[in-house]
Amino acid sequence: MKNYYSILEIDKNASEEDIKRSYRKLAMEHHPDKGGDKNLFQEIQEAYETLSDPNKKQQYDHRNLGGNGNGNGIPFNFPFFSFNFNNSSNKKFKRENHIHNINISMNDVYNGLTKTFKISKNSKCLKCHQICELCNGDGNITKHIRLGPITQIINEKCLQCNGYGQTRSNNINCNNCNSSGIISIQQLVEINIPRGVEENKTYVFESWGEQPLNKNELPGDLFVIVKINNDTPFERRGLDLIYKTKLSLRELIIGKNITIPHFNGSSFDIHTRGFGIINPNKQYTIFNKGLRDISNNQGNLHLHFVIDFPNRNLNQEEIDILTNAFNKINL
Repeated sequence: MKNYYSILEIDKNASEEDIKRSYRKLAMEHHPDKGGDKNLFQEIQEAYETLSDPNKKQQYDHRNLGGNGNGNGIPFNFPFFSFNFNNSSNKKFKRENHIHNINISMNDVYNGLTKTFKISKNSKCLKCHQICELCNGDGNITKHIRLGPITQIINEKCLQCNGYGQTRSNNINCNNCNSSGIISIQQLVEINIPRGVEENKTYVFESWGEQPLNKNELPGDLFVIVKINNDTPFERRGLDLIYKTKLSLRELIIGKNITIPHFNGSSFDIHTRGFGIINPNKQYTIFNKGLRDISNNQGNLHLHFVIDFPNRNLNQEEIDILTNAFNKINL
């Protein structure tokens, strides 16, 4: 068993100031950054953490010195036992997360934008809460029960503050929270959404959610989720766009001028004649007319033509006319 008194070069009756002074001196001498031994430095840290805490020191003395030793690690002739019963929970419970959806348009996806909005979260009013005097803000109290050679150490939740570590009078009048003990905090959030952002892109702001009301709680997080309202005639695939338009049988062969809407209120014209006779099973591409991303990469625009075939039968005269025309142009 390690003798913490020997490690810190003090005796059992050393005062708190003596313990602290010796620790500082030894920590500086043996710090690894100054060439000291790492293992010895850790032992010095361990010894100080135990002997500087009155409760830990008392438990250490009972276990190793029989409650009345001389600092040399020599126990009593009879065994001495110490049992630690922890009736309080040290588990931290996370408070509720907040979720905020940001709705943007496809035009915003093309250009990128900055969104600013306010969030509200509840927090404990610090003006009408005070540190619990019974547990000194720890939320737990330690009891030592001597049963002959056995010491029972019990850690319990402080009943005065119910484990919160803070107390508040029910009769207090507080203008800051209208005597409720809870205040609503307004916080401004600004997010830079880049060009080409994807649907359901999520930004996480740690500890920006619901705030702790007692010492056993952790703050929740804020999740900001991007929702895209596709108010365009395009279907999106990454940075690429797909545009579907109808052509008649006549237009399939002889062509048609098409005006295609684009972003920022602009549009451009194409004539399908440049593609030849349109094949409805083929995809036609206009390069660099898709979305852009933050690195200025740009996708393409893919055209899908849907042919609106006429619902009619041709008579013999019409068949002859078309046959002669196809023969003339070698189709």
